[in-house]
Amino acid sequence: GLAGAVFQSLTRNPLASPDIIGFTTGAATGALIQIIVLGGGMAAVAGGALAGGLLTSLVVYLLAFRDGVQGYRLILVGIAVNGGLVATNIYLIARAEFADAHVAATWMTGNLNGRGWGHVNLLVSTLLVLVPVTLAFGRRLKLMELGDELATALGVRVESSRLWLMLLGVALTAVATVASGPIPFVALAAPQLAR
Repeated sequence: GLAGAVFQSLTRNPLASPDIIGFTTGAATGALIQIIVLGGGMAAVAGGALAGGLLTSLVVYLLAFRDGVQGYRLILVGIAVNGGLVATNIYLIARAEFADAHVAATWMTGNLNGRGWGHVNLLVSTLLVLVPVTLAFGRRLKLMELGDELATALGVRVESSRLWLMLLGVALTAVATVASGPIPFVALAAPQLAR
């Protein structure tokens, strides 16, 4: 939900959710590569999800960058990258051994079944770092909602703040994806419900 609020504020668009603009799918792709191709454990899947989410955000950011990143470009590029990643995930599952494909398909549905204290510990320890840092950027984010020019005039370094907020949102998304699988629409609906 916090990642959804960050992305919706950054783009000034209520449809800008990490699952719509590809970051959740990128994290899922990284985790699937660990599950299917490399056969890693929980820590490896977490690392793969974080790496996949960060790589996806880098690709989306670079493709959307043209004299800065505008919200609508970020969303459009993210939707296109998301489509490619969905196809990649389907291909990975289709080409996997049956047992790996079953584990991956079960994980891709997004649920909390079979989660243990290892998942909780990873989630809590990561959120203890990410949530306060994200909240510390809250004032900048509010000023950036007014527009880049006004935020710059009020002393906000817009592009660096946008990049840091994107990285924080991606990290939050990746941690949530590791903990529960890619559950869509939570990040889309949670900020709207909170408002």
